[in-house]
Amino acid sequence: MKVSHGIALMSILLWLGAAASAQTPTITSYTANGCTYTVGISRNPCSMGPGTTLVVRGTNFGTTPGNVGTCDCPSIVVPSGDWTNTQVTGLVYSVAVNPSGGSVGIQLETVGGAFSNAVVYTPLAAQITKLTAGSCTYIPNVSTQQCVITVGTQFTIYGSYFGAGPLTSGPQISMCDCNNPTIQSWDPGWPSNPTPTGNVITATAVAAVCGNSIVVWAESFNTLGSNPIPYTTC
Repeated sequence: MKVSHGIALMSILLWLGAAASAQTPTITSYTANGCTYTVGISRNPCSMGPGTTLVVRGTNFGTTPGNVGTCDCPSIVVPSGDWTNTQVTGLVYSVAVNPSGGSVGIQLETVGGAFSNAVVYTPLAAQITKLTAGSCTYIPNVSTQQCVITVGTQFTIYGSYFGAGPLTSGPQISMCDCNNPTIQSWDPGWPSNPTPTGNVITATAVAAVCGNSIVVWAESFNTLGSNPIPYTTC
């Protein structure tokens, strides 16, 4: 009888262990920006930035929405009904670069607190497509004349992957090795309608130096900086 009880107890423990293991969420693939990355098969991770639609596939996600993180930052935004046991679709809120130089990853957490494997991706920096200041418009790789920006000049930056801006910690604009401009508006429609393109920032110069450039840092200063846009004060 003692042997039977021992075997029964061991069987129950093994069953419980197997049941717990079976509930561990696992990411098998994801799709972003028209690219699909399959764990164990794909060699190059997909790229994504704030506002990118992200589809995560796998097993044991549960049917009650949990969280999908892309860094130590706000999780992706998952619209109602877009979380199933095998697939989650949402919009990327923020991305990051691993400060140690390693890879950052997509990781899912179920409502019960179980974490999936982390899957690598490539974070995209902000991209400036146009700058306007007064009657001047500067388009990268097209315009030959820089806009004049001096202290007090208000300017507008257009582009992609700007994200939510000051609603999260770190995002800012730099113009020189001096005081950053005052931000009047950073992509105001983004929190209610996150989108990777059509992003707009309006700011006013506090300091300006000839021979410098405007750079958008959508995540934090000196991290994932945009293409530099030259301006002149001369």
